[in-house]
Amino acid sequence: MKRLSLIMIAGLLLTACAQDEIPEPITDEAPDAVVTDWISLFYGDDLNNFEQVGDGAWNIIDNYVESVDGQVGFLVTKDSYQDFDLHVEFWPSSDVNSGVFMRCENSTDIANEKCYELNIMDEHPRRYNATGAIINLAPPIVEIKTADQWNTFEISVRGDHIVIELNGTLVVDFRDQSFTAGPIGFQGKNGLIRFRNIQVRPHKSSVQIGADTVAAARMEGSVVCACPPVRSLGEFLNAKWATAFPGIRLERISAVGDWPARISVE
Repeated sequence: MKRLSLIMIAGLLLTACAQDEIPEPITDEAPDAVVTDWISLFYGDDLNNFEQVGDGAWNIIDNYVESVDGQVGFLVTKDSYQDFDLHVEFWPSSDVNSGVFMRCENSTDIANEKCYELNIMDEHPRRYNATGAIINLAPPIVEIKTADQWNTFEISVRGDHIVIELNGTLVVDFRDQSFTAGPIGFQGKNGLIRFRNIQVRPHKSSVQIGADTVAAARMEGSVVCACPPVRSLGEFLNAKWATAFPGIRLERISAVGDWPARISVE
């Protein structure tokens, strides 16, 4: 952990201190999420971000990965996701049976009873479960045929709210609390399915970021505060810091000195 980040962290924590308040404890509440950068899960090179589950075979061709008429198999992300945006491009044959599985409860047992399954199957015998549906939970608002062409899912999962666009058209907008977090899986089953340009953008609440920050500071063992030379602030920190952040040593340096140069070096 670079000290630079912890110096910045201390500044954030001291915003509350300057107001004679202890930072709020970590809770289960979900304040506004902080958007992180897009992460490329698959861009045509390798499958290093996935575990291959099941008996299906996956092959990388050009810039996509495909499964053809094999046994049932899944590409399952190694990481778990709670709230996120997901961009997926897919090419299905007319007889395909595939899907995108989200918030799966078990990374080795992927099924629509244990995940949200965004279906890819134009000719599903039950139209409410055709392409664009969340299986057995949300039928597609608009029926869109996707066979034999490249298509795009734009997926937003925030708390109990799931919104899905297919080729720029809204197909799902519903709320449900069946599953809260887990890996994302991409299915190969019947027919030909290809996936490319898979990107995810996780969302972290300020509560999650606060918890991560404190955990990182505990691993480092200390934080550095470029503190204003205010006597009352120093007295406050001396009295409150150890109680608010046990196990994290606070080092104070002057905010009017050479601290920018120290940040640059560290």
